[in-house]
Amino acid sequence: MKRKSLLVMVLLLFAAATAAWAGWHSEIREMLFKGTVIFEKGVTFNQAPTFVTGFTSTTAPTYSALTASKPVFTDSNKALTSSGTMPVNQGGTNLTSYAVGDILYASGATTIGKLADVAAGQPLLSGGVATAPAYAGYTLSGTAAQTYTFPSTSATLARTDAANTFAGTQTFSALTASKPVFTDSSKVLTSSGTLGVDQGGTNLTSYTAGDLLYASGATTLSKLAKGTAYQTLQMNSGATAPAWASGETLLSATTISLGADGNTTIFTVPAGRTAVLTRAYLVAAADAGTSTLTIGQAGALTDFLGTQTLSAIDAEGDVGFLSPIPNATTPKIEAYAAGTVIKAVVGSHAGSAGNTLYLFGFLY
Repeated sequence: MKRKSLLVMVLLLFAAATAAWAGWHSEIREMLFKGTVIFEKGVTFNQAPTFVTGFTSTTAPTYSALTASKPVFTDSNKALTSSGTMPVNQGGTNLTSYAVGDILYASGATTIGKLADVAAGQPLLSGGVATAPAYAGYTLSGTAAQTYTFPSTSATLARTDAANTFAGTQTFSALTASKPVFTDSSKVLTSSGTLGVDQGGTNLTSYTAGDLLYASGATTLSKLAKGTAYQTLQMNSGATAPAWASGETLLSATTISLGADGNTTIFTVPAGRTAVLTRAYLVAAADAGTSTLTIGQAGALTDFLGTQTLSAIDAEGDVGFLSPIPNATTPKIEAYAAGTVIKAVVGSHAGSAGNTLYLFGFLY
């Protein structure tokens, strides 16, 4: 009987101890582990644990307080959370939403900004150093043939695939104002160059007053310097180019009157030259009547042409041929030195004013 009572008492004590132990384990307690703690099976923390020196898990731990498929952040208490935005200095943008067409750009060293989309066709322009980019505010209209219309005369366009077509006046700042435009060896536009003959130019860049241009080849123009006074233009002896030559030429054309006696200066021999007179023609303005005419130098007024009676010139438009009359002996004519003044002298006037005397000769 005593043995049964002792056994019952032992069983009651064991049951009480077991219940106490189970109750202790079912309570939520705060535990502090010092040193290394190894959990050989899965452990569930109903509250966020605090790890002073970190922890190591041989299998992927599950954090039930986090949101699936989200990045993980630490909150202000350093607890893990799924709420947050990745900043630029952590490789993110610090932005959480966008509109279709937004463009991201650096608005600061650690800041990403958004540039909203605009109307179709507007080009994106640089704002300059340390300035945000912006859309131009105007539209480029293009076609499959790559023809673009610019709304501004200051537009700049470089293309290598096809010709550019510009509507309106364009400004090319690298060129020189009021100069023709050429292409250099690299096909770049330049203001330096000389327009060749094959492009409608002369390939010449300077002249002297009086120069004449002539073709010295199929695609070459040359300059012929001006001649001296009263020279005439003739073909050279090789028949290859024009040349100035001295020969008989019209020395003067002077209006004289047959309505009054007197002398009229009709020619002065130029400096450095000598003149030989050969002939003269008088074109009448009316019937000359019995007027007479001589030609010669001042002080010897008949030394070229003696007294000629003009009675054969009896109507307007008649032309008198005036020349020393040949005879058996070769007539002598004068050679007049530089500065010599040649005069025509009317005597026994019986005509009218308005007659023109053409004097011919040559200079040497």
